[in-house]
Amino acid sequence: MTQSKEKFNRSYQKALCNSLSDSEMIDLVDRAIVRFSGTGLALKGAIGYLFLGRYLGWRALMLMMSHKTIAIYDEILQINHREFFPEITDYSFASKAFCAGRGLPNFWKAAKGEVKGVKSPDVDFPAVFLCGGDHE
Repeated sequence: MTQSKEKFNRSYQKALCNSLSDSEMIDLVDRAIVRFSGTGLALKGAIGYLFLGRYLGWRALMLMMSHKTIAIYDEILQINHREFFPEITDYSFASKAFCAGRGLPNFWKAAKGEVKGVKSPDVDFPAVFLCGGDHE
């Protein structure tokens, strides 16, 4: 097994969201809803973020949205995205920003929006199935 494949597997297995059953994920959403006070758009966004993060991993999310939005969603859900979601998954490649950011010398500059042409909310899940989502 290659080093990147081993890192991927460790990250995926350590992610808290992967240790939760579907009903526990729904419980997390239910708790967020009953605690929530604010605009429904933020709550809706946080719930979508929760389920997309489970598939895409936190690196893809950081290239898809702002740090401020991620902080708001983490607060609504009472999670820490870097502990809760895997770093990357086979589905990370559905994020056009993740694909555009691969191979850049500084991920964090891309995540901050300092690298032109990387940040994007676009996803294409069928493309992952066509290319196999190889993360090496």
